[in-house]
Amino acid sequence: MSATLTFNKSTMKEKTATQIEFDEMVKELYQILKPLGFKKKALHFYRVVEQNLQMISIQKGAYGSADEIYFTANIKKASYKEPISFYPDDNTQRIGDIKGNGDIWYEFSGTIVDIFKRKQKFKENREAFLSDIQQIVLPYLSN
Repeated sequence: MSATLTFNKSTMKEKTATQIEFDEMVKELYQILKPLGFKKKALHFYRVVEQNLQMISIQKGAYGSADEIYFTANIKKASYKEPISFYPDDNTQRIGDIKGNGDIWYEFSGTIVDIFKRKQKFKENREAFLSDIQQIVLPYLSN
């Protein structure tokens, strides 16, 4: 029986549980968005509807680490033009602004010692983020 190791392509270091959980959440998000016509480029998910660009970009926090990942989502609605800009601009809002809660950052922390509590916290934060995308962001983009 062999174990599968996951490595970070840029550093060739073994990924932490936190990085693996984050990557799995991104994959799960894409599985939700792909049937709705979204394409993926890195941490950006976008589609064009009636010449309008709709984009969800995951932004990682600058002060995170391999064991603590802080992230939020930038949401863009703009007229479609080539090339697509993945940078925030006047047409971009944070997920918290759309919710009416100010700036919201989600957290995946691998520093919780108790593995059960750590996995539960990963699950809670993943579900909160994905729910916010489905319940808040997608209806916002469709209006």
